[in-house]
Amino acid sequence: MSIASTIPMSMSTSVSTSTVPVPSAAGLLSMLSEPEPSLRKAALTRLFPIVNTQWHEVAQSLPDLEALAEDPQEDLAVRHLAAAVASRVFFYLEEPIQALRLALDSGTQIFSSTDSGGNTNASGDDSVYVQCLVGAAVDAYVAKKKCEHEEKEPAEDIAALPIDKLYSVVQYMFQKCFQDGNFEHALGVALEAKEADKVQQILEQCAAHSGDVKVLYNLLTFGFEAAMTLVSSKAFRFQIVQVIAAKLEELWLDPSTPKSIQKECAFGLANAFQVLRTAPPVAKILNKLLDGSDDDALLGLQLCFDLVESGDQNFVNKVAASLNSDSGSDEKTRYKKAIKVLTGGFSSELAISYLHKNSDSDPLIMENLKTALDSRGAGRNSVLHNCAVLTHSYLNAGTTNDAFLRDNLEWMKKASNW
Repeated sequence: MSIASTIPMSMSTSVSTSTVPVPSAAGLLSMLSEPEPSLRKAALTRLFPIVNTQWHEVAQSLPDLEALAEDPQEDLAVRHLAAAVASRVFFYLEEPIQALRLALDSGTQIFSSTDSGGNTNASGDDSVYVQCLVGAAVDAYVAKKKCEHEEKEPAEDIAALPIDKLYSVVQYMFQKCFQDGNFEHALGVALEAKEADKVQQILEQCAAHSGDVKVLYNLLTFGFEAAMTLVSSKAFRFQIVQVIAAKLEELWLDPSTPKSIQKECAFGLANAFQVLRTAPPVAKILNKLLDGSDDDALLGLQLCFDLVESGDQNFVNKVAASLNSDSGSDEKTRYKKAIKVLTGGFSSELAISYLHKNSDSDPLIMENLKTALDSRGAGRNSVLHNCAVLTHSYLNAGTTNDAFLRDNLEWMKKASNW
């Protein structure tokens, strides 16, 4: 039976709502020094229900409680009760790691979400105390795992916590996340703890329990973004992206996946494989899209534009070299367009064309500015002359409009303050 389940409902939260006066704990605390184990056990049994309100009195006897909890000669029931009471006091003193240490030594299923009959333990789940200890356990577990990966020694208070018991608490947290559908929180903990196997398990649990492909895709997107922005270890990031890419590929190839999700998976897969530096799978995606319907072909061309915009031309060249088509003339035309986008500079041509067509620069402005400066006798060292040159560059940047420049080369040569 869990500790939380032995507490009356009015005592399961941090503040008692009862209006009945609670007796002082002083008499019970004095019994802790009695030589008879039965008396100490009786005192602790009566202390536990009132520790939520009388913790300030019990705090004065924390050394005695810890001594009882750690005494190997003491009766086991007394040790467990002393640890449970001391844990509650540390909780109210805002010492979550110490509260967790003693709670793990209390020998009871504080973090169990079900009772012996398999029913949900509502009082335990709703307890601020339990939530605090779960949070402390997760933080300590993550800190221990990080130190293992970095081959460092954790802090002394965290090192004293047994990893197997911490793992059981973290498992409880994961199960709660799965039940509540809070997969992103579970994934975040797994990423912080650098556990690729746990990431794989969370994705499988999401696929099995959510029943909604969109939920799984959103989780994969969240995991990819978190891996790229929050994970500092390159090797671990590589592992996570591999796991995410495998799941994205499953969704993309699954005929039951909605078309809109398949399209998003195609782009997500391309980004993942680019991180993994593997061009052939990206070429495979493009091959399938270019050989498909007109809409698929347009999606493939958009993917080509996105690859070019990533700025990794070496990777883009490898993708282009892996493209192949054995289809008809229409498909070959699509491939020619894709190759032109990837390696033919088509993106640059479009950018220049767009800027040229949408340029609103007025040549008269520059002519009037030049005339005004000439009338003032502005020389090559003139700050105003330099400002005019910079103004021309801003007005016509990327537009290929160089008429003023060609007509006034001698005047432009006067600029010296670059």
